Amino acid sequence: FAFAMACIGITLSAQTVVPKPSIAVVDSFKSASWALRNTAPEEALRLARKGVVMARQIGYDKGVATNLQCIASAQIKLGRSDSAEVAMKEALAICERLGERSGVIGCAQKLASLYTERGEVSEALDLLDKAEELARKGGDEEELARTLNLKGAALQMAGRYEESITPYFESINIRKRTNSKELAKTNGN
Repeated sequence: FAFAMACIGITLSAQTVVPKPSIAVVDSFKSASWALRNTAPEEALRLARKGVVMARQIGYDKGVATNLQCIASAQIKLGRSDSAEVAMKEALAICERLGERSGVIGCAQKLASLYTERGEVSEALDLLDKAEELARKGGDEEELARTLNLKGAALQMAGRYEESITPYFESINIRKRTNSKELAKTNGN
């Protein structure tokens, strides 16, 4: 917690330092928020909201998008899936407008996970198809493996067990081939 707060120049004492808006400060808000999302989601949410405001002040759209993703993650942790969806959709739209391939993939994956958990599998699969296409075009095997794993989970959630096998196995094979550190996290193995 102290490390995350130090990242953005805020002390743990009663005195709060308000840093001057800059790309580095906006990115620090995002980093601190991300670090706190699981242990202190309310604080993570507060920091990411400040990051969004500051990023908008300086016209740093990528910073808006990354802090919105942190907001969504904190909202999910707090059980506020509707608020998380709104933030993630806005982040996705910004990433699409900026042509941020990795940002689009990440937002699509997170939204798809949210939709899968809510049983909105059709919406999840549409997003995962988009993420898969971008990952394949970009040659990003790690993101492709992650996307395929999520696709397998969505298909499984929909009761489409036989269909889920193909993306799960492709994900596992990519991770084996690339010696992925995330291989152990794959749900399909």
